[in-house]
Amino acid sequence: MQALMLHNWPGNIRELANVIQRAVVLAPNSLITPDLLLLGREMSPSPCHKLGSLKEVQQGSERAYLIRVLTATQGNVSQAAALAGRYRADFYKLLRKHTLDPRTFKDEQTTKPGGRITPAT
Repeated sequence: MQALMLHNWPGNIRELANVIQRAVVLAPNSLITPDLLLLGREMSPSPCHKLGSLKEVQQGSERAYLIRVLTATQGNVSQAAALAGRYRADFYKLLRKHTLDPRTFKDEQTTKPGGRITPAT
């Protein structure tokens, strides 16, 4: 977090978003370490940069895809599963595998039992 805050962001928010997205894809698990940020270096990893195994990279890509789908559907698992071409039960298994909670992707408004939309408290 400190490295992100101290970095001079010449590309502004777009550069920050790209750095975070790349780190999420490269992360072998849910923890983003400073070496994954590649701040002040070329965007492509250097030969000495740990790339991880193919399985780690695939899992990172899968997790990043799930995050994008959940963001696009605002946490609606049925819609996200349909977009991903998966059964809802299988999609839930993927979410558990990557420790993702669809509620964190919901809009700041919630639907009350009567179908009314009210601001979240």
